[in-house]
Amino acid sequence: DGTYGIFASTDRSLCENTDLLNYDYLASLTSKNLANILRPCNNMEIPLLNERCYILKKTAEIMLKKFKGKLINLIEEAGEDVENLVYLIVDSFPSFDDELCYMGKRIQFFKKAQLMASTLNYWYKKFYNKNLKGLEKLTGFADYKIPQMLRAKGVLKYKETLEQKVDSKTELKEGSAEEIEIRAANLLALNKIAQKLNSRFPEIQSID
Repeated sequence: DGTYGIFASTDRSLCENTDLLNYDYLASLTSKNLANILRPCNNMEIPLLNERCYILKKTAEIMLKKFKGKLINLIEEAGEDVENLVYLIVDSFPSFDDELCYMGKRIQFFKKAQLMASTLNYWYKKFYNKNLKGLEKLTGFADYKIPQMLRAKGVLKYKETLEQKVDSKTELKEGSAEEIEIRAANLLALNKIAQKLNSRFPEIQSID
């Protein structure tokens, strides 16, 4: 399930000769096509299928219209700079915008945009043999799985009321103060861990 399920489904679909690497194909994708691509090995229903299909279609349309269907054009427009790339992704693809309001202040997590920039760097390094500039500016990703692990290891501790909600699997409202605080604490913890690792092992590249 999760990310690994997406990877496995994508790999299976490519083996079945589905034209997933063609933006024209993705721009004309239907929910029925996507349901087949993501079909699970059991009878579980894929959540938010129509929403996922819409995002894929819009992303493909934007890639075709704005970047002529080439990832290298996206990277070059950002000047091969990772910070510029993150903001270009957010500005170009609405589904990547991850800006929230907390106590009257704008909070920019940009998790998906940073994850995409990191993934594009991997691709760029593999095919062009160089890294994007400014990789050190990427933060940890404000994910939902990582706080689970950090809490299990005692790195994160929640106040009792939040602890009860999380342990009872009560869904936190998207954009709520509690959700934002968990994501922010996650980033702070990851940053502190990275600083300690870098001080002890300076040869380690956190994004590599």
